[in-house]
Amino acid sequence: MQAGRDRRLRVDDQCGEGHMSDAATSASPASHWRRRPRGNPLEADQAVRQGEITRLAFLVLGKEGAIAFLNTDHPSLGGRPLALAIASPEGRDGVEAELGRMSFRQPAADP
Repeated sequence: MQAGRDRRLRVDDQCGEGHMSDAATSASPASHWRRRPRGNPLEADQAVRQGEITRLAFLVLGKEGAIAFLNTDHPSLGGRPLALAIASPEGRDGVEAELGRMSFRQPAADP
């Protein structure tokens, strides 16, 4: 073998400066993911509605506006637009209609 090509980590029982402790080396990536709480994944139709309404909101309102709109309760809709759109096709239709109204609203006239 060529010099410098065979680099192996030396493991000794000492934990001094520059060495990792046993606690730091005992966690594996698999155990990290196992500890994460698992939420309920969306059904396929819910994921489609989520993607469609998010894409539409980004087109109509821009990134920041869409994020604010989708995640804020709207009394006229009866809840958070993103949650409503995911919950049912009717909810998605209502959010889409509100986005349509928002895109065609005329600015207030200056007095």
